[in-house]
Amino acid sequence: MIGLDIGTSHVIAIAAILNEKGKLEILGYGRAESFGIENGVVLNIDQCMHSIEIAIDNCKAANAELDINDVYLCIGDNHIKAIHTRGERLRKNAEEEITPMEIEMLVNEQYKAFIPEHEQVISIIPYHFTINNKVLSFDPVGMSGAKLGANFHIITADKNAVRNIERSVNKAGLNIRQHFVKPIVVAEGLIDDEDKEAGVAVVDIGGSTTGITVFHDGVLKHVNVVPIGGNNITNDIRLGLGLLRSQAEQLKVIYGMAVSTHTDPHATITVPGSRGMQAKEILLKSLAVIIEEAMQEILDYVVCYLKQKNIAHLLNAGIILTGGGSQLKNIKSLAEQMTGMSVRLANINENLEENELSKVMNNSCSACLGLLLHVGRNLNKPADMVPLAEELVDKKLEAILAQANNKEEAIVGTVGFTINDEGSPRKNKRINRFMDILKEKFMGLFEEVEEEKAMRNKL
Repeated sequence: MIGLDIGTSHVIAIAAILNEKGKLEILGYGRAESFGIENGVVLNIDQCMHSIEIAIDNCKAANAELDINDVYLCIGDNHIKAIHTRGERLRKNAEEEITPMEIEMLVNEQYKAFIPEHEQVISIIPYHFTINNKVLSFDPVGMSGAKLGANFHIITADKNAVRNIERSVNKAGLNIRQHFVKPIVVAEGLIDDEDKEAGVAVVDIGGSTTGITVFHDGVLKHVNVVPIGGNNITNDIRLGLGLLRSQAEQLKVIYGMAVSTHTDPHATITVPGSRGMQAKEILLKSLAVIIEEAMQEILDYVVCYLKQKNIAHLLNAGIILTGGGSQLKNIKSLAEQMTGMSVRLANINENLEENELSKVMNNSCSACLGLLLHVGRNLNKPADMVPLAEELVDKKLEAILAQANNKEEAIVGTVGFTINDEGSPRKNKRINRFMDILKEKFMGLFEEVEEEKAMRNKL
C-alpha cells in the first residue's frame, strides 16, 4: 500500500503493509517540499507533479524493491465541506432480515441530495441507523423492521481543486486507487473505540489548514477544515522579524515555543544576512511571542467551532493534537489553557512496527499513516464493496452489465471512492470475488430503474 499526502508545505509518500499484529510495517518513506501549491490548492500542475516525483523517488530510494504505480490519496484542504442528510426506505417485507444490499441502496439515494454544481461528492458516511424510527447503536444488518433509516455525512470537495490534484498525480505516472478525506483518516489512525465512545476531537494542524474531526457515542459527529495553519505562523514570523520565509520557517521548527513565558528573556539567536546584508540578532522571547499569538488564533477557531456545535461538554476524552503544527514546544500547555479541556499529543508510534524507517515518522506523517491503517484494516473485508455512484443507478441495466463485464466500475467507499481514469481503465482485482453480490445489486437497481420510469410516466 502506498499513501500520498499532498500538502501545502510538503508532499509525503509512505509505503507500508499491515502485519498480523495490526501494526504498520514501513517499507518506504519519501518527503519533498511542495511547489505549485498555495493554501492547499494546486496552482501549477507541473511544479506539483515534480514535487510528487521527488517524494516517490525518495520513497523508492529507501527500498529498492518497491514498485510504485498505484497510490491512495488524501484530500483535506479548506474546500472540503460536510453536509448532513437523512434517508429512509420502506421495506416490502418487515419480517425479512436487513441485508448489506439494502444499506447500500439507502446510501445511494443520498446522491440525489442537492450538491452545488462546482462541488463533487468525495464520500458518504452513514451514522445513527434507525429501524422503525428507533435509533440503533450498531449496524442494522440481520435485524428486521418495516422502515430502515440513517443519518449521513456527505463530504464534498471543489471539482477543479480535485481535478488539478488528480492531473498532477497522473502526470507523475501514478494511478489514484482511492480518495480519502484527510481529517477522517487522520482521526481513524490515532483514536480507538474507547475514545470514540467517550467523545474526542482530533485537531490536525497542517501547513495551510487545520482539520477538526469529532467523535462521540462511537460515531463521527462533525468534520470541518478551517483555512489557517502552520504557514500563518511562519508568515507572522517573517513579517514581524523582517526575515526571509525560509529563515522564518527554520526558526519556527528549531526554536519555536507556543508559550512565551517559558522562554529565557535574554536568549538570542543570530540569523545570517542575505546578499551581503548584516546578520540579525533575534530575541527568542520575541520569536515566542509571535508564535504564541499566531497559535492562539488557530486554537480560537477550534474553540469557536466546538462552542458553535455545542459539543465541547461531550468530549470526555478531550482533544488530540496532530499534524506538523503540533510539534511546537509547549503547545499542549497552551491548548489546555485556551480550551479548558484535557489535551494530548498524538502518538503515532503505537500503530507502527519498530524499524529504522518508523523512527523518522512524526505527527506530520499522521495523514498518510492513518490512511494506510484504514486501507489495511478494510482492504479484504466484504464491506469494502460499497455503493455504486448515482449515475450507474440511472443507466440502463444493459449498460451496467457491460461495465461489469469490462471490469470498469466506480465504487464509492465509506470514506472515499475508486477513481478510474477516462481512457485508461484499471482492472478491479476484487471483481471476481464480488460477482455474486453484483448480480443481486443489478436486480435491485433494475427495480429502482423501473420505479423511476413509472414515476416519470405519471408525471
